[in-house]
Amino acid sequence: MAAEPLIGKSIAWKRVQRADLTQLLGQMFEADDCWGLVWRLDRIAWLQAQGGNALLTPTKQPHQAGQSLSCSAAELVRTYPAGRVFDAQREWRWQPEGVGVYTVLGLAEDGETLDAHWGGAATAQRTDWQVRDAVWRLTGSIVSERSDDPLAAQTWYETRYPSPLVYPVAHDSDRERQPRLEVRVYADARAAVRLVRFCRLRTEKE
Repeated sequence: MAAEPLIGKSIAWKRVQRADLTQLLGQMFEADDCWGLVWRLDRIAWLQAQGGNALLTPTKQPHQAGQSLSCSAAELVRTYPAGRVFDAQREWRWQPEGVGVYTVLGLAEDGETLDAHWGGAATAQRTDWQVRDAVWRLTGSIVSERSDDPLAAQTWYETRYPSPLVYPVAHDSDRERQPRLEVRVYADARAAVRLVRFCRLRTEKE
């Protein structure tokens, strides 16, 4: 018997206050299976939740990984005005809408995981997305071989323009263990892909 097709839900809020966004991210960071991608004009970084905080693996210079940095949800929002955090059940995205306020988008197959109560009203809600699984191969990645790289055994390094990116995925010096991103593709009634929900970051052989 064929499996039931997955149906996705999206909710968008406007004028979410910084304190409310910070609280949401703090709740996500309580689970170590939470990942994220954050950015600003001069920097982009992956993160993994650890002990209620976000552990970032930024880059300092081309071909040079920096030390992992731990920061709270409040510090993360102050440093990176836009980003996305996700786990196997849901994804939250944010971008600035003004000083101290944000537009927030939630994606999930189980709408109850998007339960959030903020002062800003939900401006758009959709519950009929056609959802399918996919795995993205994060190409262009190379193993860092710098002897002074503290993250060499735990990360992959991707050269990109204008900003390099470090994936916080262990490879144990195995060149074949390239990063993979598990996603769920959201399509409309005409099968046109409109959104992609990130689910999990892993290595090829897991």
